[in-house]
Amino acid sequence: NGEAQCAGKRSEAAPENICNLEDGLRTCRVFCTTVDGYLRGKCDNEDGEIVCNCYDCEA
Repeated sequence: NGEAQCAGKRSEAAPENICNLEDGLRTCRVFCTTVDGYLRGKCDNEDGEIVCNCYDCEA
């Protein structure tokens, strides 16, 4: 499916509301890549709250 295989959640250090911003997914991805080039940002729905999580991706 073209998606990189991501080992697991590495960080939830992103500002909590980052995914609610305009262009939030891109902002989340940029944040995670800046923290560590391997981290892949994803906006996840956790109990109705959209949060930016960083996943460990070796791709």
